[in-house]
Amino acid sequence: MNWGLRFGGRWVHYGVHHTSPAWDTEAQAKMKRMGIVAMVLLGLALCILLTGCTDRNEAFIQGTWIYSEPSVGGITPQSSVHTNWTFDRGRVAAHSCCDFRPGMTGRYRIVRSEDDQLTLELFDLEGATDADAREIDLILNRTRESLTIQGTGPFLREDA
Repeated sequence: MNWGLRFGGRWVHYGVHHTSPAWDTEAQAKMKRMGIVAMVLLGLALCILLTGCTDRNEAFIQGTWIYSEPSVGGITPQSSVHTNWTFDRGRVAAHSCCDFRPGMTGRYRIVRSEDDQLTLELFDLEGATDADAREIDLILNRTRESLTIQGTGPFLREDA
């Protein structure tokens, strides 16, 4: 490999001065290729960093959300359903208490994200569902720190 530094119009390579125009052209071509490779690698690194959880709506929903319905079907005030949804960087889980249905787990991807509305596609689902994939709509209320999921809510953050 011909690596070196250029001093005063000459390439210094391991203590040897090169003045050959052919060597200069070869070295310049190598340096240009290295510059292109470096730019491609930098671009790839930026793409990877920027494609993470950068959607502000997706960032907002991360964590566990809880909704408690005070009475089921108006039967008695003592019976209630507690529903938890957890969103964790592409993974989703939903569980309900006291309605004898098993939970659901899977993955999600963003279909639409506009203003304070988010549509997610759930896929690779296991548990209480017969669908391979389905979409859910979420409405985000940042001032109240709550979600409405498929028209049900408000879901509040677990730690709130």
